[in-house]
Amino acid sequence: MKAKRCPLSFPAAFCFGLFSTVSLLCAQTWTPTTAPSNRWWSVASSADGSKLVAVSSQRIYTSTNFGTTWQSNAAPMYQWQSVASSADGNRLVAVSWKGGPVCISTNSGATWSQTAAPNNYWSSVASSTDGIRLIATSADAGDDRIYFSTNGGATWTINTAPSKYWFSVASSADGIKQTATSRGLIFTSTNSGATWMQSVTSSNSNWTPGDSTAMSADGRKQIAIAGGGGGILLSTNSGATWSLTGLSSNPSWSSVASSADGVKLIAVAESGQIYTSTNSGAAWVLNNAPSLQWRSAACSADGSRFVAVSASNSSGEIWTALTTSPPALKLTTSPSGPFKLSWTVPSTTCMVQQSSDFLNWTNVTNQPVCDLTTLQNEVILPATGSNGFYRLKAQ
Repeated sequence: MKAKRCPLSFPAAFCFGLFSTVSLLCAQTWTPTTAPSNRWWSVASSADGSKLVAVSSQRIYTSTNFGTTWQSNAAPMYQWQSVASSADGNRLVAVSWKGGPVCISTNSGATWSQTAAPNNYWSSVASSTDGIRLIATSADAGDDRIYFSTNGGATWTINTAPSKYWFSVASSADGIKQTATSRGLIFTSTNSGATWMQSVTSSNSNWTPGDSTAMSADGRKQIAIAGGGGGILLSTNSGATWSLTGLSSNPSWSSVASSADGVKLIAVAESGQIYTSTNSGAAWVLNNAPSLQWRSAACSADGSRFVAVSASNSSGEIWTALTTSPPALKLTTSPSGPFKLSWTVPSTTCMVQQSSDFLNWTNVTNQPVCDLTTLQNEVILPATGSNGFYRLKAQ
């Protein structure tokens, strides 16, 4: 049985049966935040989009209210290059350029500590949703390797990936699937980096450095930037094969990000464009955003909240965008039951409701449990007595 959109009298609800799902491609409207002008390089978001972290050429800033206000952290001053966040936004990891360290925070950026990773020309970092499995890439001519940690950054080990000038890296929610890019190449791993497979050799000689690859929570849907004037590449089989999207080639694509289900995507360019997709990259819409030197982008798990940072010398800005559509409610059944309702971790508080007549609705009292491997909230229903309509209502 498939999740369908409810009639217009229930604009914030999703239910089962009766109506067809409608997917709209809409341009986002972007709003500037109060973050100070800076040369921003990278940004990351918690699953619900409430906690954000952005790194600049010297400082690390965080927000705990969807980007409304920002605080400078007590992190040491380095040329920070890339940052990643756990799903709850508590565990953060930042890597620096020009022979700098890898630092972590376990309290949403209030304090930071340097890890045992060597000082390096770190180019990118990614994290599992629990913040325990970390992977960082180096573009150092003397140590161009991939490092990983399985204990939240306490210790680091050199990965089995070949020695390359690594530019970017992405991780699935559980940290098992990983993708890294290097000078027109894409390498993928499906076993936490134990082995790697080269899946693409780009016709372009270079990849855009930085945050240029992303994936869905399960790692099946992936997106990457083909640098050197190329377009946007997509994969639906964990990076085994890739295909170009219809999005036009742009020599300055700088960053991509994905929702947990891989349906909502964002791509930003240093030449000033922001594009979003609501159908896994089949179609793209140019957003209503200022023409800034966009450097990095991130989104919430449900893809309703986006954040982008620019790196225009010292006058870069941080902007956010918001859509109000709730995530889709899904039903998983089995012959013997029980039934399972699930939905992507939302950016707003939602309640599952049940009805027998589609008119009178009551809250389902079963508390949802978050599956960190998929970033799905799940509610188990009994095998009997659960017939009816269900909807996900924003509170």
